[in-house]
Amino acid sequence: MPNKSQKGSHRRGKKPSQAELMYRLMDEKVPRIYTEVPVVMKSRYSQHVYRSAFNAFAETTYRVFDVMAIAAPQFADKIGLVIQNNIDEAEERLDADLEKARQMAEEAGINIDSINSTVVNQVTAQVTTPQSFQYLTIMEKLDNLAAIIQSLWMLKRVDSATRKNLLMGWQKHLVTMAYDARDLCIETVRRIVDQQRKARMHEKQKEQIHEKRMEEQEKIAKGNSGDKQVPAESDNAENEAPEPVKDAEASAGA
Repeated sequence: MPNKSQKGSHRRGKKPSQAELMYRLMDEKVPRIYTEVPVVMKSRYSQHVYRSAFNAFAETTYRVFDVMAIAAPQFADKIGLVIQNNIDEAEERLDADLEKARQMAEEAGINIDSINSTVVNQVTAQVTTPQSFQYLTIMEKLDNLAAIIQSLWMLKRVDSATRKNLLMGWQKHLVTMAYDARDLCIETVRRIVDQQRKARMHEKQKEQIHEKRMEEQEKIAKGNSGDKQVPAESDNAENEAPEPVKDAEASAGA
């Protein structure tokens, strides 16, 4: 819900400040255009990632790469770069693990295409940014990795500890990456709001200092004006004083 200051600014017809836009960005569900993408998940690892983190990651990337890019582009660029680097690095590492698993499967004579799963869940995901689609792609690769590792484990080519550490590690990493992106977005919004608050305080202090100086200058101007009127009266008194003396001398001579 918008706070009172936000509602008031709209009633007065004023343009919302950057701070108000940031508050609205985090506190309200931002309307957006999205594309529905069918997703088939064949492992409990990818299903857990989808349930726990996909919506948070999709929401964050939309706010950063779409809404914040308009409201505060200088901050959106920095956050967007961090998020994009993290997701690119994760996909690159997962590709390396997947390629290694495929080589092991080939050496073990496993036909990857013949691997099936009874743990299948199909959903329709709302994709709002290229990054959220990339996240789904990584989940699909995690599914493929899980299928191969499970097959290698069944043939005793991979022990239980390796299977658990690898798959659970990726599950945790993808969830953490999503919430790290969200936390970064929230912290940046707080920083923007704090800067706005400090800027307003600074402007208010400048106005107060300016008003105080104007009052002091006005007092000095009034004081100088009063000082000039006093000597003027004394000068006139000095000019008029000799006239009675002349009259007295004239009467004495008479």
